[in-house]
Amino acid sequence: MQVEEIVAKVFKIDKDRVNDETSPKNCEQWTSLNHLILIKEIGKNYNIKLSFGEIKTIKKVSDIKNLLKEKGA
Repeated sequence: MQVEEIVAKVFKIDKDRVNDETSPKNCEQWTSLNHLILIKEIGKNYNIKLSFGEIKTIKKVSDIKNLLKEKGA
């Protein structure tokens, strides 16, 4: 499953609304609770664990993609 699909599933929005710039600033469904659910789903789907420091760097979808690249996922 691609990052955009995971984001759309967690936030219950259309996948077409998700792009690299999707963030809490432009997606009202991106709440603090949904952020934690998103982190859990990313970890589960890509079989990775993110540190608290890494989680804090996630401000938009492109940040998730960059972390996944760094982790080789």
